[in-house]
Amino acid sequence: MSMLVDATVALAEQDDPHAVADLASRCAVQLLHGDAAVVLLVERSGDLVGSGGFHWPMIAESLHIAPGTRQVIDAAMANGRVATEAADDKSGLAGELGVGAVMVLPIGSQESPLGVLVVAFAKRDSRFDGFALNLADTFATQITLAFARLQAIRVLLNESLRDELTGLGNRRQISKALEMLDPGDVVVLMDLDHFKEVNDMFGHAAGDDVLRRFGAFLAGT
Repeated sequence: MSMLVDATVALAEQDDPHAVADLASRCAVQLLHGDAAVVLLVERSGDLVGSGGFHWPMIAESLHIAPGTRQVIDAAMANGRVATEAADDKSGLAGELGVGAVMVLPIGSQESPLGVLVVAFAKRDSRFDGFALNLADTFATQITLAFARLQAIRVLLNESLRDELTGLGNRRQISKALEMLDPGDVVVLMDLDHFKEVNDMFGHAAGDDVLRRFGAFLAGT
């Protein structure tokens, strides 16, 4: 339990998703006596992509989970609880990875799954008793809090650098971008002709719509 507390404190100190993934994987191996672990995060497309790992036999970012072997992962994310699988079923994840058994810890909630942490066990006869499962569930909660904190920080930072109306960078972001310019870089200044006339003739709501459309056009170029 002291190891769980130490892991929780260490996770709270991380400020990078990859660092959280690597640390969570290492702590999971130690806490659950596994042989390797990897964190898979959900992308917007719904695909699971490796973010970090510990003792994993391949680079986490290159890991691809075949659609037909995701049953145990889907079960963990759908139920919001730890799920396990032995390699008895060659079509399952453990068989696909060539390990004896896997334990999958959900990251996030059932409503908003962020991903999973997969812990691999070399021996087929690995047994997961009630204490191990409860420990894994508790640790999964701590991992979720770590990733949720980073996600919230990223959202707040993005909002602080974006114009609320157009979604484009605001003056603060422009200032940061200008500080990063190198010799030879180009800055383009653009102006909307007759914009005041739009506001005067059609009202500020119409003017806001013009700005939104202009912002969408720039974002798409």
